[in-house]
Amino acid sequence: MNKINSYIKKNIVLIISFLVVIQPIIDVSIGFSINYNFLVSATSLIRMSILGFLIYYLLLLSECQLKKKVIFLLTIIMLYLILFFINQGFNLYELKMALRTFYLPMLFLLIFQIKEDKESLINKKYLLITLAIYALIILLGYMTNTAFNTYNEGKIGTSGYFYAANEIGAIIAILLPLLFNYVFNKINIKKLLYFLLVISSIIILGTKTPLVSFLICSIYHIVRVINKTNYLKVGLGILIGITSLSFFITLTPIYENTKIHTSFLKITNASQIIKDPEMIDHFLLGSRLRFMKENHNLFVNSNIINKSLGMGYSNNSKLAEMDFNDIIYRQGILGFIIYFGSILCVIFFKKRKYDRDYILPVMLILLISAVVGHVLVAPAVSIFIVSILCLFIKEETR
Repeated sequence: MNKINSYIKKNIVLIISFLVVIQPIIDVSIGFSINYNFLVSATSLIRMSILGFLIYYLLLLSECQLKKKVIFLLTIIMLYLILFFINQGFNLYELKMALRTFYLPMLFLLIFQIKEDKESLINKKYLLITLAIYALIILLGYMTNTAFNTYNEGKIGTSGYFYAANEIGAIIAILLPLLFNYVFNKINIKKLLYFLLVISSIIILGTKTPLVSFLICSIYHIVRVINKTNYLKVGLGILIGITSLSFFITLTPIYENTKIHTSFLKITNASQIIKDPEMIDHFLLGSRLRFMKENHNLFVNSNIINKSLGMGYSNNSKLAEMDFNDIIYRQGILGFIIYFGSILCVIFFKKRKYDRDYILPVMLILLISAVVGHVLVAPAVSIFIVSILCLFIKEETR
């Protein structure tokens, strides 16, 4: 046992990097298990097992000065979850959903204290490798015509062998800034091929989130180039880029899905959308604002205990799929404070420096979480958020 502990302690940074790289494999196993109804419960425990391993490291092997603080915060989270479970009538489904929601802060606390202990952690090259694996799996499924459909009905797009296309889209979206930084820093053929691989996967997937992220990253890098080079050349490049992209988008599932959606809503021109707020919500946000309003009304009219501990997930209202709203309504004011407080408490425990290269990924995480969801409350996405935060937050300011 001592040899095992010694190996884990010595190689924990490599182990964390390995856990990042195997995430697509975990997602594929979950995709197959759900689609073919095979060992669904077992595969869903994989990420909880990772959490268990990290708790083992914290309690028995960590020498980080944050150790006691992290244990205290994890204890607060667990006590809250117990209260939530009791308030929901010992409903196991409610507990499962609450654990999914709190997976991110728990994972962040556990991994961040390793970063503090080792003074370094995840190298961004492992995130780029993982992004390539996600893209390859989506492309492989498409080329062999064996992929799962992104949507159950109506719209088109394939998600490789992944079950949750929205979560995979979110992962790709928040990793795209790293791709841009890598590819356009001393560009070469190998990097361009990598870039085309990821862009192809975005097109095949057919969801809007990674495409919007791609456009934001493109604009961000164009602005950076404008500050460093000839305006005429940049303007010409932008014009050619926009023209090419406009033509290219018309050939993608995203464009076809937009046509299907407008046909379903009987929209004949853009002014119909602009003039009708409900139409904007339906067309651009998938009725998220309507569902948010329903959840808000239920929350306001609930008793003080449900306001504090959360309404839970078994009531008749649909999740708004806007993470900040879902956390406060479903987990209550206390749950919301504990969720974000536990993360911020560790981040601001010391004076720190921040790496500006990761400002855009952090902003995308917040934007996608607020508008589209499937980020803060999705365990599949959590390790990538934690990785980006660990890269963003540098050493203690001395």
